[in-house]
Amino acid sequence: MKRTFSFWAVAAVTFGIVSDAHAIEFDELTKCRAVTDVAARAACYDKLVDGAVSTAATSPRPVTSPSRPAPVPEERSVQISKVSVGANNRLVLVTTDGEIWAQVEGQLPPKDPAPGASMTIHRGSLGGFFCELDSHTSFRCKLRNR
Repeated sequence: MKRTFSFWAVAAVTFGIVSDAHAIEFDELTKCRAVTDVAARAACYDKLVDGAVSTAATSPRPVTSPSRPAPVPEERSVQISKVSVGANNRLVLVTTDGEIWAQVEGQLPPKDPAPGASMTIHRGSLGGFFCELDSHTSFRCKLRNR
């Protein structure tokens, strides 16, 4: 039972149940731990936590939202800096921005694009991408890494 009360007091401080400005001081916890009577010890911990929680309730922490990656535009044009054919006999295109776009499905285009050629990237309906080399050559592609 002794460990349970001290665990919850430490967990309240550690996991942010109480705000940082109203955290329970370690000295106060050790004073409660020194109490030998079980009921008095529990009352000491309860008093610490209740005081910190009530103070934290009057001044809540600001809520921050997680950062999200920048959205990819529906369509954009890029220039190709390097062209290669991967082990699966599909194109791997490196843009001047440093992005690596890999062909996902389909056959190789009849004519390989040359470095310096432009490519248009379209967003698909389900979140995928289409890479268009010219008005007649388009294939599904994915961004491998930067």
